[in-house]
Amino acid sequence: MKYWWLLLFPCAAQAQELTAQQQRGRAIYVEGRGAQAITASVAGMRQALPATLLPCASCHGANGRGQREGGVAVADISPAALARAVNIGGRLRPAYTQALLVRAIGDGQDSQGQPLDRAMPRYRMQTADARALLSYLAILDSVTPTGVSADAVRINVIGAAGLTVPQQPIYGRRIVLRYGRDEDAFLTIDAAQPIERAATREQQIAALRDYAASQGAQALLLNGDCGALATADPPSLVLMTAETASGCRLDSIPAALDRRIVVAAAAPPDSRAAAQAQLSEIVATLARVGRDFTRKSFLQDLEQTRRRNGAVQAWLMTLDLHRQVLYAEPGWWPAVH
Repeated sequence: MKYWWLLLFPCAAQAQELTAQQQRGRAIYVEGRGAQAITASVAGMRQALPATLLPCASCHGANGRGQREGGVAVADISPAALARAVNIGGRLRPAYTQALLVRAIGDGQDSQGQPLDRAMPRYRMQTADARALLSYLAILDSVTPTGVSADAVRINVIGAAGLTVPQQPIYGRRIVLRYGRDEDAFLTIDAAQPIERAATREQQIAALRDYAASQGAQALLLNGDCGALATADPPSLVLMTAETASGCRLDSIPAALDRRIVVAAAAPPDSRAAAQAQLSEIVATLARVGRDFTRKSFLQDLEQTRRRNGAVQAWLMTLDLHRQVLYAEPGWWPAVH
């Protein structure tokens, strides 16, 4: 099976999905604005500042997963991160409770009572505002993602260009690609990210045979010289690995086999093909999760589908003899369902 790390950007909550208390908590987290004035004290400054100048999201990100700010690695405060114990420099930092979170926000102490980084402001707020903030922190992993609007899903692409997007909207949303890093995106495709498990030659051959069987095609698996194709009765499909194909002279292959030769590789041969394959997997996942998905439900479906699929996949391509190009069709095989 293939694995890519999709780089997820902060997700912004949509107010209509939140309770009244969570909406108040979001206003504190994103804007620093509470029912009563909230102040933020910063190490080295004599006077407290309005929290509107230092809202939580400005450092921790809209989804709480943290980012680098002024050379400082900002902590991940997403619900999953806060709910687990973490080893920090040889000491075990316990999971946070609500009371310990209030202490961290106001007094700058972690769940073990150790001082938080000096860059972390110490906030002063009323109890009702603190409760509202905690109610919002508890759902940061499940709010509507950044980069998803009523009519579009925005995806960044790094290291590749000219990808093909679906012509038909997915539940009324178009796929919009942005080539570069944009924080207002659902996720980022990085074509340079490695594939964790690449298909061996035997697994490539197994994928080819499985594909031919799925097509109900009479297939010939070629392990040697392509010149043998000139004298053989043309089968419905010719199967070969990329290693075999690299030794073939295209002019020795009968024209009747155009688009009937399927070539298997361990992975897409270039960054554009790799990025296109990632995009196809994202599109398939979006089609499965429905219109009202969250970042969390998207990731869960993606991982569950990969686990169900089980087998290591090979990258299958179709040879166009006339244009002398390999098309990314059918792509990863066995197909993910």
